[in-house]
Formats: sequence, C-alpha cells, structure tokens
Amino acid sequence: MSAIKDIHSAPRKYLAFTAFNVVSWQCIVGPAMILFARYIGMPPNKVGILISLMPFTTLVAVFMVPLVTRVGPKKLMLRTWLIRNLIMLPVFSMPWVISKWGNEAGGNLLIFLTLGFCIARAFGAGGWLPWLHEVVPYEQRGIYFSAEAGVVQLVNVGILISQGLFLGKNPSITEFLIIYAVGIIGGLASLFWMARVPGGAGKNLPIRLSDFYAPYRAVFADKSYLLFLLAAFIALSATNWYGSVVVLYMRDILKFSERTILWITSVGSFFIMVTAPAWGRYSDRFGSSPALLRSLLCHAFLVLPFVEFYSHHLWVRYLVPPMVVMITIFSAAFWTSLHRAMLNMVPEEHRIPYTNMWTVASGLSLGITPILAGQTVQIWGWQGFQVCFGLSGLLCVISAVFCYVSIKEKINLMSPSIFDVILSPKNTLAVLLEGFTISFGLYQTEHSSDLDVSLKNGQ
Repeated sequence: MSAIKDIHSAPRKYLAFTAFNVVSWQCIVGPAMILFARYIGMPPNKVGILISLMPFTTLVAVFMVPLVTRVGPKKLMLRTWLIRNLIMLPVFSMPWVISKWGNEAGGNLLIFLTLGFCIARAFGAGGWLPWLHEVVPYEQRGIYFSAEAGVVQLVNVGILISQGLFLGKNPSITEFLIIYAVGIIGGLASLFWMARVPGGAGKNLPIRLSDFYAPYRAVFADKSYLLFLLAAFIALSATNWYGSVVVLYMRDILKFSERTILWITSVGSFFIMVTAPAWGRYSDRFGSSPALLRSLLCHAFLVLPFVEFYSHHLWVRYLVPPMVVMITIFSAAFWTSLHRAMLNMVPEEHRIPYTNMWTVASGLSLGITPILAGQTVQIWGWQGFQVCFGLSGLLCVISAVFCYVSIKEKINLMSPSIFDVILSPKNTLAVLLEGFTISFGLYQTEHSSDLDVSLKNGQ
C-alpha cells in the first residue's frame, strides 16, 4: 500500500489496468492453461509449444514502430486487447470438438486459439513499454515495478486460490471452461481502466518504408545496450528452464493435484506481494546490478537441489512446496530488477525501437526455452527434468555475472569486479543470505552493505 501511495496518478491508473489484465492472463494463459492441456491429454512437447506461443508472438513488435508512432500506444492497445479476448470465445466449443474428433483435436484447438490470442496481443504489446516509459518518471521506476509486482501478486493470490478451490481434486472440463469465461470478462474489464490512462497519443505522420528499419540504427549502434540484451537473453532462459517444467514436475512426477499446485502457486504470489516493494526500494537505492546478482544466485542455489528431488523420497513432497515458494520470490525480484535496468538504459528519444528490441530479445529467450524443455522432458522423462533444473541453476550463475558487468546506470554503487565474489565461498554465502534479508527489508538502508563496501574497496 505504501508503494502505491508513493507513485503518481498516471502510473496508478496504469496499475489498475494491469490488475484487471492479470485476471485475464492468469485464467487464459496461466498455470490453469497448462493443467487444462494435460487434462485433455496434451503431451509435454506440445505443452512446451503452447507455453512458447506468448513470447514468440511478441516478435511481431519489431515491425510495429511506425504503427505505434502513428496510431499511438493507447489507441492501438485498446483495439488489440478487445480483439484478443473475443478470439478466445470458440474455446467453449471444446467439449463438442473432443466428443466428435478426440482429445488431440481438442489440444490442437487450444493451441490455435491461444496462438490467435497471443498474435492479437503482440500487435498491441509494442505500445506497452513506450507508454509505460512515458507515464512513469525515472525516479519512480523501481518503486513502480515493485508496486506493480505487489498488486499483480495480490490479484494472483485471489485468482489462484479461487481456481484451486473451484477445480478441487478431480475437475471436469466444465470447470476449466468457466475459468476461461472469467478470464475473458476480466480482459474486457481491463479496457475500462486502460482508457483512463493519460498519454499514449500518436503522431499524424506518413508511414514510409524506412520507418520499419531506420529507428533501429540507434539501437544497433549502442554496444552497451546490445550487451545488456545478450545478458538478459541468457538470464531469462536460465529462469525459464525451471519455470517451464515446474508445473509438469509437480503434476507428473510428484502427482500433486491441480488444487495443490494452484495453492502452492498462490502462496508464492502472496510472498511476492510481501517482498516486492523491498526489492524495488533496494534497486532504487543501490542499482539494478546488485539486485540482479543476488536474485539470480539465490534462484540458482534453490533450483539445483531439484536435480535429486525424485518422488520415491517421501520427504520430497514436503520440501518442494516451500522451495517453490522461495524460488518464486527471487524469480519475481529478478524480473522486476531486469525491467528496471532495461527502462533506465532506454533514451527518451528512441524509446519505441529500444523497447521493441527488448521485446524481441526476451521473446526469443522465453519462446525457445519452453520448446527445448518440453522436448527434453518428452524424450527423457525424469532425466529430462534433471537436465532442465541443472541447466537453470548453471545458467543463473553465469547470467548473474553477465548482467552485473553489462548494466550501465546513472547510479551504481557496485564495482564491476565480481569474479572474486563468485569464487570466494564466504562472499558467495553472504550474497545468498543477503538475498533473504533484502526480501524482508532487513538490508542496511543508510549505507551499502558490507559486501558492497568490500567490492568497492576491491577486497
């Protein structure tokens, strides 16, 4: 609540739109979608394709610079957000399709409709970050993203708990379709608040062929930003090797019910809501680099043990839920810190091409990874899950270093010499433990931490 009070009126309205948008997101392309896909018999490799549709379709944004500039982010998003929700209406024919042509046809219908939903969203999503860049001032971006994470996770808690209660232990196709109905209604309601956000106006300029590629010259000339995009690509893939398979792991390996999985996810969302403001204030004070370093290392530290978490160990069923919740906290901290770093590296005069290139880099990373993860699990089963968890942990450590040295901000209290920290067990443990203290606002506020001081002094 304090984070919401601290931000200005325009970002607060954008936050209200985001809250309703999350209802649509969670009900249509959230964990319930994965559970529904498995319920109708979709194999893991196709589930990976289903998960990849959203990030892959965001690549459309690279061609949207002239349209976003001319039409404006606001008008473009209002139209495309309406269309994407209407596209999902044929999902209610799923029982008839399955009864007539079987589960495979039902799975293909789900993929087709989700693809249409994602494409419609992609045409408008090119305006999301430029509009956000316009309405959120530089000095409030850290607290805005922490407030957004808190609000989003509050909505997630309510939605996921409701879905878990509603589906129960033995859901039917009707319950899943009602969740889709709630998602469509929530998506339409989000348009009400989107229309009230100021800014986002277009410019009455003619569209020329050069407008599709000329704006990107500034991006490709910015070596620092390109290096950051490469680091972000690896980091997003690292966390997504875990994120793409954890729901399948809990359902297929540990045999958790749909209700249990959604409740675990909702607890994770609750703790994101509690801890996100602390991470936002930490990154505003010390910079994105130290926040990303700590969140990624903590993510790696918690994911790697999953390599040995097989179902024949009875204690695994009790240890996995709190571990998943803790990973969720650091995954969200990583996500908000990475977006803050990206926006702070975007020059005002080139915000559309810069943010579009970010969308392309993140879309490729988040699109390729679930396909590879799905194929890995499909071919090797439990060993495939081990590969995914192992890769996630290893790549998180690598990307933590890469993000640390590549991010350039106006204020950064950290030294770029991080290799001594990674190689020293004492300092590495300090980084990991500090990740937990940051989450609950226990870090030092008046001065940088002992770790930061030692880094600045070269110790």
